[in-house]
Amino acid sequence: MSFISTAPPDAAPLLPPSRDVLGTVIEFVRRFACYPPEVPMLPASSFVRAWQSLAQLPADVSEYCIVTDLSAVRRGSNTYWYEPEQDGARLGTLTMGKLVEHSVQVDFYGTDPQTSIELTRTRAHLLELMANSTEGNRNFARINPALSLMYCDDVQSAPGLDEGHNLNTRHFVVLHIGQNIQATLPQRFITAKTKVLSTEALAPADNP
Repeated sequence: MSFISTAPPDAAPLLPPSRDVLGTVIEFVRRFACYPPEVPMLPASSFVRAWQSLAQLPADVSEYCIVTDLSAVRRGSNTYWYEPEQDGARLGTLTMGKLVEHSVQVDFYGTDPQTSIELTRTRAHLLELMANSTEGNRNFARINPALSLMYCDDVQSAPGLDEGHNLNTRHFVVLHIGQNIQATLPQRFITAKTKVLSTEALAPADNP
């Protein structure tokens, strides 16, 4: 079966900017790692942020998804914006910015031994397909215009055994998210004054 995204590009309104990288990824996964009715949308209760070590999943959950911010790496050098003071009553400002690339791992788990391996695999492939498409960043920006979706790594499989020695399915991808981080400081500027001086005045008197 061929899978395509079922959510139209303009289905959701553009939300206010946010610094919540994992929250944005979770919402993106909920919308596009599904193909109802064969692959239903994961409920919000099935998502866990990696740092929530004490998070409890509902008892009836047969699938869950863990999102992890693996790293945040600077790309390029700082950028600077200067805004001089408008009058003597206040200081100007210096705004510094940098681009950070977040590598966010999205793991799809099947906790029930009866959960088909195709379910978690399909979710991972749907997410990779949308993220690397021409519509990926556009839809990502509708969820959070403060971030950009750069690309997604290939799907990988890493199944494991639970406490009862049952095989649990696991497929994951890594999304690469761009974020601009800025900081503003007060800055005092020196006003340059231009002075015009004739070069003839500087010439020696005996210069022919």
